[in-house]
Amino acid sequence: MILRRLAEVGSIVTLTVPAPVVTLADLRRLEVRAEVDEADVAAIALGQAAYATADAYGDRRFPSGSRDHTRARPQDRARR
Repeated sequence: MILRRLAEVGSIVTLTVPAPVVTLADLRRLEVRAEVDEADVAAIALGQAAYATADAYGDRRFPSGSRDHTRARPQDRARR
């Protein structure tokens, strides 16, 4: 799927100054990375059902499989 078109049909595209022409995505598999406040981490578990929302779609919920791993942010590891 084309997410963004950065050149119009008929535009001249050169190799001397390479620039993206389109942004593509494979929407069959998406990954969501989310920050969870440490006060809420205990309320979620591996394998728990999850969903994602997007402001552009109002209250619509998109099923997103389940939580399959947890990873601390690099800055959190540096503080330990």
